[in-house]
Formats: sequence, C-alpha cells, structure tokens
Amino acid sequence: MDSPQTPDMMDRSSGGGDRRRVSRQILPVSGRWTADGRWVHVLVENISPLGAALSTVVPLAEGDRGILSLEGLGVPMSSRVCWSTGAIAGVCFDLDAAGAAALSAHIDRHAAKARILMPWAPGPVNRP
Repeated sequence: MDSPQTPDMMDRSSGGGDRRRVSRQILPVSGRWTADGRWVHVLVENISPLGAALSTVVPLAEGDRGILSLEGLGVPMSSRVCWSTGAIAGVCFDLDAAGAAALSAHIDRHAAKARILMPWAPGPVNRP
C-alpha cells in the first residue's frame, strides 16, 4: 500500500510539483509523539532533517507542539504539527545544529540499510 501524498508539499497552482527544500527519505521507523504529558506511538512515513510525515491512530492537530522520539535516536526532537489529515500528520522540527547533525546521521544509517538487497528478494519492479 502506498503512503498518501503529504498535502502541504503539493504546489497545485503551477500544475503540481514538490516544494520541499530538502529531499525526504522513505524510512519506516517507529517513534513516540509526546505532548501534554501523554504519548502516542507513531510510524515515520518519510523524513528529512527539517520534518517528517507521521502515521498515527490518534489525530494530531495542526499547530500542536510536542516531542518526537525515534527508535534508535537518542535525541528527542521538539516539533510542531504543520498539517494533518487525521491519520497522517506532517511535523516540522526545531533542532539545534547538534540535533540536526544527529538526525541526519540517523537518516543516513537507516537509508543505507533500506538499500541492502536480500538474496531472496526479487529485483526492482519496473512500473509503467
């Protein structure tokens, strides 16, 4: 199943296109969104050093602030919900230079693992 398009990044005024300043990696990583003393499990749909799209069973409201903690990354990320469709929310990170560097390294490590070919896995699928 394909992930839904992130609505905040589509430029419909000029016939479509991606307005992101940096590319995002499709990285299925588990995490935890914490706000107001409560937390909810999230799955990262895609991520960049500037933000991420999160799947969650509890809707996050646009403008909400919270902390995103990712599995395997010891840096909690202060974040703001930039858009939400209910089950999917886009968050923007508020990171200092050290936090951004740690996140970039984390993304690179996981992206490298995602490119490892398994001997039993079929090759790339050519779609029309």
